[in-house]
Amino acid sequence: MLPKNIRLNLRQNTDFFKEAESLSSRHLRLLFRRNPDEQKLKLAFIVSKRHGGAVQRDKTKRQLRHASMAIKQELPALFALPYSSAILVKGRPQDYQLYKQEIEQLLSKLQNYYLKNTV
Repeated sequence: MLPKNIRLNLRQNTDFFKEAESLSSRHLRLLFRRNPDEQKLKLAFIVSKRHGGAVQRDKTKRQLRHASMAIKQELPALFALPYSSAILVKGRPQDYQLYKQEIEQLLSKLQNYYLKNTV
């Protein structure tokens, strides 16, 4: 489970999907929305039922969480953005290294978007 300070609860943010913008990579899609109340990135992971049974979906979410926590330790600046975001899995389940690479790529794109729009 993600630490509470970076976990996004989508049940409380019912209008998140209406207002969210999107960035994509090959296997993942990042939905994000500016959150002025928070100064840290909040994350949620969404894996639909078409990706397999509960065991496979849970395994995918564990890999995504583990990859995001590894990125947080390596590049903490990516988690200092005032956004709420959800990562959706688009394609078939992949391995940990690919998820880590794509999450890092998406968060870098989000950081560039933030820097471009705040200047």
